[in-house]
Amino acid sequence: SMFIFFSIIYLIFDMIFRTDDNRLNVGWWVADIGFQAIFTLEFLMKVTDMSWHYFRTISNVFDFFLVVLGFIGIGLSYLTSGEDAAQASGEARTMRVMRLFRVLRFVRVFRL
Repeated sequence: SMFIFFSIIYLIFDMIFRTDDNRLNVGWWVADIGFQAIFTLEFLMKVTDMSWHYFRTISNVFDFFLVVLGFIGIGLSYLTSGEDAAQASGEARTMRVMRLFRVLRFVRVFRL
């Protein structure tokens, strides 16, 4: 439950303080990858224990969906991390989608 608390605090800080100017800061990358690693580890431990039965519960399917979206979000962050002005409009659209993925993590917390 302490991890959930830290995850909530991080998401609040993310929504308030992450801007286009500081989005490439290494601290954001470390936090994003760290939380993603913990969610992924949780998923792997459950799948190892429950095998294919893991996917029979809707809450587990939702958790899996969030893990996959987390990897997509990190991948999109990496792909759009360049400073090329030609990517600006597509990059802005991608960042809006990634913020939506981050908000979905809140739903996961309230499910618990």
